[in-house]
Amino acid sequence: MSSLLPSNMDKGFLSIGRSLAVSARRVPDKIALYAADRSITYRILNQKVNQLCHGLKEVGIRKGNHLGILIGNRIEHIIALYAAAKLGVVSVVLDVKWTPREISQALDFFDCDLLISDDADASRLNPAILQGLRLGCFAFGQTS
Repeated sequence: MSSLLPSNMDKGFLSIGRSLAVSARRVPDKIALYAADRSITYRILNQKVNQLCHGLKEVGIRKGNHLGILIGNRIEHIIALYAAAKLGVVSVVLDVKWTPREISQALDFFDCDLLISDDADASRLNPAILQGLRLGCFAFGQTS
């Protein structure tokens, strides 16, 4: 089992992103998350997080950037948080119940570079809200 843990584990440090990778190797088929009528294993969760990391890198997100996250209480929200942690970006979690104006103010106040949202939440925003973002909006659909 010790070979599955990173070498810095003896110092008491294990990042969130790294802990997911370790769990995906140790217990790949165990359920990592339950949400409503859906569940996802550690293996699939890690794959989805890595896919999102790749997509975010492709649009230009880098360590230290500010990432607005506008996703309801769904598995995709957790995927986005893990991806942000793995990439070393600042997560700015936005409430889907906020008005478009409140969302716009938060994106501006926290100097977000990119907004990640699922298709449903992104569709209710006025495109003008996204003009101030250096990298725009990254929307993704519900995972299966």
